[in-house]
Amino acid sequence: MELMMRKVLHIAYSLAVLLAASAALVCCSDLGDTPQPQQRVNAVLMRIMPEAEQPKVKADANVTDGEKVINSLRIYAFSHGQRVGYHYQTSPVNRDFLMDIGMLGADAQTGKQTVKFYIIANEESLVTEGDMPQLDKYTTESQLNQYRFIALHQDKGLPMFYADTIMLNTRYHMPMGSIDTDRIDITGHEDHVLLARKLSFQLKRPFGKLTFSAARMSSSTPDVHIRSVRMLAQGTRYYNYLMPQGDDVLKSLQPGINDNLLLDEDMGFVVSQTRDEGYQQISESYCFEVPYGSAGPQDWNVPNSDNSVVLCVEFSVGEGEELRVAYIYLPPVYRNEWIQINCTVSGEGQIKVNYHVRDWDYEMTDEDGDGQEDYIIFDYPTHSYLLPALPSVDDPNPNPDGEVKVLPQMSVSKPFVCYFQMRYPAGQLWRPTIFAGDAPSSDFRIEVYMNDTATPAVSQDGSFGINEGNDQYFRIEVHPLNAQNVGSKVYLGVTAEIQGFGHSEYLLINGVQSELFWPAEGGTDPNALIITQVE
Repeated sequence: MELMMRKVLHIAYSLAVLLAASAALVCCSDLGDTPQPQQRVNAVLMRIMPEAEQPKVKADANVTDGEKVINSLRIYAFSHGQRVGYHYQTSPVNRDFLMDIGMLGADAQTGKQTVKFYIIANEESLVTEGDMPQLDKYTTESQLNQYRFIALHQDKGLPMFYADTIMLNTRYHMPMGSIDTDRIDITGHEDHVLLARKLSFQLKRPFGKLTFSAARMSSSTPDVHIRSVRMLAQGTRYYNYLMPQGDDVLKSLQPGINDNLLLDEDMGFVVSQTRDEGYQQISESYCFEVPYGSAGPQDWNVPNSDNSVVLCVEFSVGEGEELRVAYIYLPPVYRNEWIQINCTVSGEGQIKVNYHVRDWDYEMTDEDGDGQEDYIIFDYPTHSYLLPALPSVDDPNPNPDGEVKVLPQMSVSKPFVCYFQMRYPAGQLWRPTIFAGDAPSSDFRIEVYMNDTATPAVSQDGSFGINEGNDQYFRIEVHPLNAQNVGSKVYLGVTAEIQGFGHSEYLLINGVQSELFWPAEGGTDPNALIITQVE
């Protein structure tokens, strides 16, 4: 018994030192609501840590100090619909401290108490709307569950949270002071009961992390220029909840209206390393929760909703090459998950993508045990723009935007003519398409020929393909069929079923949005040419 008493008294001494050391910081702690008659007060030893510092699992070395720093801490405890405990402190934060929990008479009789804890770290990093109330000791449980934010002050740390229910067994407490009493004598907690169980809380972040990295396929692959990376507006959300929500709530949130630029096209990034040398990280961002996305590792390239997260990557291979665009569909994004996207680019513009969806804080394990990375291959087509003429020795890069701008035009007697080459991959099918014009698409006819011959190209249900090593150009003609449509505009695009995607995409056949290959009156769509019917 003497040995046990020495151990207990040592714990009490350590706690007193911790509390004394924290006297200089801003700290507030109380029971919350007015104690009821026969209410007993329990003192609980709390330990707070980011999940990255949880000792039982090996933390990832890539988690930065800025992602796990705690500058402020606010804790709420609720039981039977009442707030029975509250604690607040600011930097420097004590990770180990005592918190008082009030116990109602009925629970005191049973010796068991169910307590819902809400913990918020770094609340100053949250940017909220004007109607969102400030957090204080009077914040209700309902307000905590509805608390949301629209952006982050990343220079103030990252917000973290905890929300869960814990059963406290108040029959197990530490006898402090003497063998005949169970009351403690620690400043601020006098005459309270110190429970034997220490509560440890691992904090998590209420949003996901996204990193995009790339490498060349081999040493023979030219440098890969990543021009820009952006998250399409459909995968953004205007706000995010601080506390966990169900999928039904998350699915009710409306997408944003603007793309989220992850890598500015004015900056760009040159990928010089090969896959064997290691992927080069190009962008890192934080993403609000989005419950939509691909269903599993084998079909992460197929979105299950128009509201899923899609990355648009603009890139080129080698100097002077045409800009290519890849659309990468992501799995659902949930809080405290880290989605790592690794892209390998070949000299032909083929992209191989592997995804890792993992806990933000812990090292990743090889789930299938083969020690190898598992790739999903997206064979994005390599192709020309729609050219005004066939390339020749004298003019290898025909350009419609010379000294005199050439606006695409056509008439009943003279069709619009352009040339197109599909270069990669072998077997790729493509289809010229009329869409979204001032006149019905049935008022126009598309004809496709080989080069400048009168030989019609062989189609497969309206689609055209290439063979290995085929360097032939196709001539595309758009014929108006109705003379009454003078002044009408029609859009010409090229679609292709991307191998690995299972659905068609419009190809980038008219430059990029900031620099169209063919001029257009008021047009900014690089996926189409705007052709005007004239007399």
